[in-house]
This record gives sequence, structure tokens and C-alpha cells, in this order.
Amino acid sequence: MSHSGGNMLSQYGTKYVLPVGTIRQSEKEYEEVVIPPAKVVPPRATEHLVQIAELDPLARGCFSSIVYPTAYKTNENMLVAAPTGAGKTDVALLTILRVLDQYRTNDPHIPLHEAINTSAFKIIYVAPMKALASEITRKFSKRLRWLSIQVRELTGDMQMSKAEIAQTQVIVTTPEKWDVVTRKPTGEGELASSIKLLILDEVHLLNEERGAVIETIVARTLRQVESTQSIVRIVGLSATLPNYEDVAEFLSVNSYKGLFYFDSSFRPVPLEQHFIGVSELIDAGHQVMIFVHARKETVRTAMQLKEMIIAEGELEKFSCEDHPQWAIFRRELAQSRNKEMKQLFDDGFGIHHAGMLRSDRNLMERMFEARAIKVLCCTATLAWGVNLPAHAVIIKGTQVYDTGRGAFSDLSVLDVLQIFEEMLSHYLDAVTTQIPIESKFKAGMVDALNAEISLGTVANINDAVRWLGFTYLYVRMRKNPFYYGIDRESLVEDPRLGNKRTELVAEATRRLAQLRMVVYDSATGALQVTDLGRIAAKYYIRNASIEIFNNEFKPKMSEADVLAILSQSKEFDQIQLRESEMKELEELEKAAPCQVKGGTSTSAGKVNILLQAFISRSNYLNDFALISDMAYVAQNSGRIIRALLEISISRKWAHATATLMSMSKSIEKRLWAYDHPLKQTQLKMETLHNIQRWCDELSVAELASFDAQELGKMVHLNEIQGAAILQAAKQFPTARLEFKLQPLASDVLKISLVIHKAFDWNHRLHACSSGLPSKHGGSRS
Repeated sequence: MSHSGGNMLSQYGTKYVLPVGTIRQSEKEYEEVVIPPAKVVPPRATEHLVQIAELDPLARGCFSSIVYPTAYKTNENMLVAAPTGAGKTDVALLTILRVLDQYRTNDPHIPLHEAINTSAFKIIYVAPMKALASEITRKFSKRLRWLSIQVRELTGDMQMSKAEIAQTQVIVTTPEKWDVVTRKPTGEGELASSIKLLILDEVHLLNEERGAVIETIVARTLRQVESTQSIVRIVGLSATLPNYEDVAEFLSVNSYKGLFYFDSSFRPVPLEQHFIGVSELIDAGHQVMIFVHARKETVRTAMQLKEMIIAEGELEKFSCEDHPQWAIFRRELAQSRNKEMKQLFDDGFGIHHAGMLRSDRNLMERMFEARAIKVLCCTATLAWGVNLPAHAVIIKGTQVYDTGRGAFSDLSVLDVLQIFEEMLSHYLDAVTTQIPIESKFKAGMVDALNAEISLGTVANINDAVRWLGFTYLYVRMRKNPFYYGIDRESLVEDPRLGNKRTELVAEATRRLAQLRMVVYDSATGALQVTDLGRIAAKYYIRNASIEIFNNEFKPKMSEADVLAILSQSKEFDQIQLRESEMKELEELEKAAPCQVKGGTSTSAGKVNILLQAFISRSNYLNDFALISDMAYVAQNSGRIIRALLEISISRKWAHATATLMSMSKSIEKRLWAYDHPLKQTQLKMETLHNIQRWCDELSVAELASFDAQELGKMVHLNEIQGAAILQAAKQFPTARLEFKLQPLASDVLKISLVIHKAFDWNHRLHACSSGLPSKHGGSRS
């Protein structure tokens, strides 16, 4: 590609130009470019708007026109590429209603919500981010409630029990979570055998790093359909993209029946784009969204704007105190721990980013939607998750979306130093030109292949080559061979790229064999997973992390050694050191019980410090980004340490297993091994402190043997506190064992074991815990 007067050349040699009607206005302080909205395209002769009266009772609740016959009347795979707000979610809903229609009785005397056989199917909706998954769950729950259809979210934040999975018909998840679920042949993995519809939202993300996961789950589904001869309908939803035909081929969509492409003229509200070199305050009577590129920048930008408005004496214009729900929202905010959110709300400002608690994000979305705040400073998380109305959207910062990398990147210093007209043309090129999206599957291929070998769907090299043929990588290698290092002659000689696929599979297999994750028989081509490979697939551990574990894992390790290995995992690569956090990290390191390898000078050291602070229940973090990083570390550490524990067990390393078992419990319960067990209860901090100070050597069972008055004296408190300690000790889960030994032969011994509940049952505390005896079940044998 080359720049020429602000225009770009496509891969086919044609030139991109700005749309007809584009206006350039040069002012003293800035230049403005206005791109007019696209003109509405009338329907073709073969297309017609479907009236609501033409829909059957089930589909009358939601409707789309052109796609209705395919979405609701057939089981064709579909790809719908359309701009935001054009109704893609309604198309997904129509395909869901199609499944419901297939599993209902046609008896007119039975109400619709009773006529559907809800246990006969599962529908999976894959959203790219948790924020969007939450929004889709809320939207579909509301719209399908009248049919008694259960919609639930299954993400890293929200888990589902076996009973909940059985009761749920529509499961909204993320690509990574669905990849994890479908890697398991049993348990949650059994879901894969019962799905009838797979909806993939924002499928154009194939161009990003996470696109490899989308390719993995689609390839797995298509292979399942082929091998079991089952019917799983795949529906892809996407923004407008240039090579939609390639994506349709990848999703096994019939281009003549299931492919729908809508350009920007189909927007319900025509979008006029203004590109201005400077940002300006918008009239206070409207709502404004300001997108920034970092979480901490949301607060900083909101505070800067507030200070500017105070200096101009116009802060009253932004206040929303006269809003009818202002007082209600103010009371809800009082329960939040987010100080900045509270301070900004009073002056009509809000913030939103992924580092905030889910409850705070939801509250901020509701307040903006209700027009109780005027300006919302947010990150891209909000753009993915929620469709909120705003009069104007400002994108702060000189960053553009790099379609080659699938990420935002800074303009270079040279670009900034160039005259403004040339810099503005970079923005226009980035927004108005569309480059075909390419596959990112090669980066994740080693881990994806290991998962398939572990699952049993790939048993040899030939299976792996065939599996690779179901990926978007295979589609694009044939369409754009030079991008993937394939010359034209190779493509002519081998149009199905069998040799190239074999080469890629052989390279990935060598890597897995080198890491001892698979056993490869070069004579027969057979591939067999090892314990290490199975554990990596089960716990979603990258092969780069397994390489670190192989080098660092030892039969005897202390807690500090375990934390050091865990902190080096490649899963934490996104955790970066920031100069602004150093003082707070150093304070946390001083309070850390275990030595921190690398200290505050490395990213692994930061992960280590944050994990120890999480276990120690440190609640005095002030930095937004640090709080967010701690949440990320805590969420992933439990999974990684359980993988390390299984690896240790498979190698029969007793010492390391004991240490890892202890650390796994510490992370899950946020409790060090030396902490008093009653720290897990609801006792006051003062009471817990005194127990640890005066009765630390007494076990929970010994504490339960005293009366309230004695306990109160022992901990230097009163009888009321003693009663609270006694109740907590008696409710602490304890088992009493009875056993009988009966020799049956010289080398056979029969052991009969009876386990009795030996604690006071509290429904609020114990009912949700799995594996505990029920209130009425006195014993298990």
C-alpha cells in the first residue's frame, strides 16, 4: 500500500477516495472534514419488507425484513455483516426463535410457553467481551421471558452449576470460556453435544489476536458436525468488512442463501462523521461520551474537564440535580467504594472501564441511559458492551486502529511533526479504507492443536491436516498466499495447500513433543497426549508457560518458590510496570509474607506482590490500574496453581504437592496457612485479631469446647463476643469418622467408612457449598 495525496491503494491496485459530498473546512486553529451519511439503498426487485402480520405468533415479538425468510424459515448457516444499530441482535433472536419453533408442539390449545420442549436443545451465544455478554443476557432474558426460556451468562465472572446448565436454554459466553468448556469430554463439555445453534457475535475480530480462539471453536464445531452427522447451525454477526465472502466460506455459509451484507446506508440513524484536529466542549444540554485509551485516563480526563469548566464558570450547566432520579442514584452510589465515581457524579460526570466492579459499571450505564450524567469518560469496553445514546462521541488521543496488528497504535513522532493536513489524512485513511481481515491462527495454533489431541478429535498427522482445513487461516492462505509466505507456483501445484498444512502441523507437533506435551510416533504419524498436555488443555495453559514450568518446577519447593514460578506464567504478559505504581508496590512488598523474586523491578515481581496482597486481603489500594491488575492476577492464579498441582501429582512429587495444595487453598480462600481458620467467618476484625493474639494455638474444635463467658475472657473481650466466637466455631465444617476393618484374604482388606456431620448446620452459610452433608443427612457411607 502507498500513500498518495491522502489516498490509499488497495491490494488490487485500485485507489480509495473519500465519498462524494465530503466537505473540508479550514479554520484558523483546526481543519474539519465532514463525511456525509450514506444514501439509503432501496430493496431489490426480489426483496420485500415483511409485515408484522405475516409473521407467525412466535416470531411476532421481534422482526427483521430481508433476512426473515432465511433466519426463521430455514436452518441455513448465516453471516450478517451490518453496521452497529442495524438490527444484528434481532437477526440472532430470529434464529433462536427458529430453534424454539422446531421443538414445540403445534397443538393450538397449548399455550406457547408450555408447548416448547426446553430440555431438548441448547443455544450458545458467543460475545467477544464480558461486558457485551452481560448486556446480551439482560436483553434476551427480557425478550424471551414470555416463553419461559432461561438465559444465563457463562463467563469468567459468572459460573453455572450442573443444575443451572440443565435448566438453561440460551447460554451467553465468551470465546475463551466456550473454548475451555468444549475441551472437556465430560461435565460442562457435554453441552457441546446438545447445542443446536451457535451464534458468533463480532466475528470480524478474526483479525485480532483473540481471533485464533474464534477459529478454534468454529473448527471444533464443524468437525463435530462432520464426525457425528449432527446438525448445528452457525450464525455469524459482524460489522461491515471487505472480505465478507471469505468469512462466509469459513463459517460454511452458502453465499447465495445465507450471506447478507449491509453497508452504512442501513443504519437506522444515518451517521455523519466529523474529523477535527482539536477537541472542544459540547453544549451542556446534550450528553457526550469521551473514549480514552487507558483506564486511569478516564478519571484524569474527567477531572481535567471539570477543572476547565470550573475555570470558565460553567459547572452549573453540567449538574443533573434536577433529574427526578438523581437522589435515588446518589443513594446507590453511597454503597460504592469508588471515590472518584462519587466525586464526579455530583457535577454531572461519569467514568467507565473494565477495572471497575461489575456493579459500579452497571450503575454508571443506567445513570447515563437515564440522562442523570452529562459526560461519560470511558474506555473501549463500553463501546463493545452497551449501546448508549449520546449526542456526540469524542475519541481522545492521537491513536488509530492498525488493521495489520489488530490493535491501536500511536502515530509516530515523524507523523506528528508533519504538517496537520498530512496527519489528518492518516485518520481519514484509517477510518474510510477497509483492508481485508487476515487470520491470526498461526500464533495460537500450538495450543489449539494440543487441545484437539487432548480431546481425541485429532489422533494423527492426517487428522491434524484435515482439522486445519476448517480454519479461517486455510481460507485466507488460498486467497492471499503471499501474506502467509506461499509463492504462486506452490498454490498452482497444490491448490488445496496439503503440503503447507502438513508443514504447519509438523512444526506445531515438534513444539508439543519438545515440551513433552504429546508423544509423536514418526513411523505411523500417531499423536498421543501426555499428562502434561492434558493438564495444559484442561486449565487453558499456554505452551510458553509449560516451557517455563518444565525449567523451573522442582520436587521440593517452598511457598516463595511456588509464587515465583506462578508469577512467570505467560498468562500474565499483559501486566506491565508503571512508574506511578512504584511507591504503592514497594509498600505492598514490605507487607508480603513471602520473599518476592525480582522485587518491583520486573512484571513477574509485580504479579507476585499483587497475589500476596490479594491473599492477605489488602484493602488499601488506591491506584485504579493496580486494583484492576490485582483482580486479573487473582482470577487467573487459581486456575494456574491447580494446573501446577495436577502436574506435581502426575509426577508423584509429594513435597511439592503438599505445598501447592496449601497455596491453592490460600488463593481460593484468601487465607495463609498460618492464619486462624475462623478468619473465613463473619466475625469482626477486632474479634479475629484478639483470637489470633490470645488463642492462636487453640484449634477450632478446642474453641468450641468452651462456653461463651470463658471465650470472652480468653480473648479479652465480653461474653457477647465470646458467644459469636462459639457460634462460629460450632458452625465450622467438621466431620466425625467411623470405620471398620475386615480382612477378606491375606492380601485383601475391606474398609467400611461412615462420615458424620459434626457441626451446627446454618442454611445461609452451608447450603450453597458442594459436597457438604445436607441438614437432614446425618451420615454418608
